[in-house]
Amino acid sequence: IGATPMKFGHHMWMPITPKPLQPGDEIRVIAPSCPMAMFTPDQIKDNIERLEKYGYRVTISKNASESNAFESSSVESRVADFHDAFFDPNVKLVLTAIGGHLSIQMLSSIDWNLIRDNPKLYCGYSDITALPNAILAKCDLITYSGLHFSTFRLQQQFEYNAQSWLADMTTTDS
Repeated sequence: IGATPMKFGHHMWMPITPKPLQPGDEIRVIAPSCPMAMFTPDQIKDNIERLEKYGYRVTISKNASESNAFESSSVESRVADFHDAFFDPNVKLVLTAIGGHLSIQMLSSIDWNLIRDNPKLYCGYSDITALPNAILAKCDLITYSGLHFSTFRLQQQFEYNAQSWLADMTTTDS
């Protein structure tokens, strides 16, 4: 795993580029902010089927549907799912469920060494960008701003977006 070193002043920075997705790889969906409880069972099933159509196995994190009064799960549950996804050697892509503003609560509880020692693709966008920015800053791991799990239920322009996303996830520089 590697990328092209970049020079910043007198320092060389060597970002870590995760391995690209291969057919049969596992995608783990996590909910670092808003829970999956906001999706219907049919929406979840349809999104899983869309991803499986491309040849991937999809799993949902243990606490992804947990929901409290703030329409999220506890910080501890979200961090546990985040750690589990990175620690599990079968998971090749950590995919966020949907955006939301609560992911920033996780930052002080994340084991950055665990993430650095288990580099993998991480993708999501919107208000969860606190996580990929922290992953890059703390672990030198390249992350991707792209489709959430929720995006796979969209109809308009879906194939265009999906093809662009697949190109990014399957052809990373390594």
